Amino acid sequence: MDQSIDFYFDFISPYGYFAAMQVEAVARRHNFKVRWHVFRLGVAVVKVMGLRPMMETPLKNVYVMRDVERLSTIYALPILSKTKIPDPVLLGSAFYAVKDAHPACVPAFSKALYAHIWQKGGSVTNADELAAIAYEAGVDPEWRVSTETLEVGRIRLKNATADAIKQGVFGSPTFVVGKEMIWGVDRLWMLEHYLQDYRGQDVVNIA
Repeated sequence: MDQSIDFYFDFISPYGYFAAMQVEAVARRHNFKVRWHVFRLGVAVVKVMGLRPMMETPLKNVYVMRDVERLSTIYALPILSKTKIPDPVLLGSAFYAVKDAHPACVPAFSKALYAHIWQKGGSVTNADELAAIAYEAGVDPEWRVSTETLEVGRIRLKNATADAIKQGVFGSPTFVVGKEMIWGVDRLWMLEHYLQDYRGQDVVNIA
């Protein structure tokens, strides 16, 4: 029986940040493993759903800022109220470059990159900055983030986004277990409830 949680997120999402810091603990409590997938939230929201980004939506943008502050307190996870979000294509490309070369480092790299952005307000604009974060996460220092690895990662990101949308994923974070999809860090309790009674329903084949 496949005991996996497919975890979809985008580094530009503060809610994805909160989920990334907790999802492995949830999985361990129920003897599950986590498969990490970055996708382009902007593609799903703007191009497919035809919506404006939350922070560009009047009224909702003010609420989101307060909501994030509350969640930071509830989860005891520090977050900057204002941070400059790096290029999501660059971040996602680096994620898949690391995933292809050092898959065991993916959770640590994802959390380190999230912390760099949302806790420290750090910039990520080039390969050297990404490499420093990757090495911090345990990636072999002999490995290099290069134009070539990032280009391969960009293609992987594009394909992963298409696959995620095909599966019905539209928000960050999203958790998929078998055929059940649960959206939102505020639904971690629902994910736990589902995992408690999971009996190996037909599994969605996700690359």
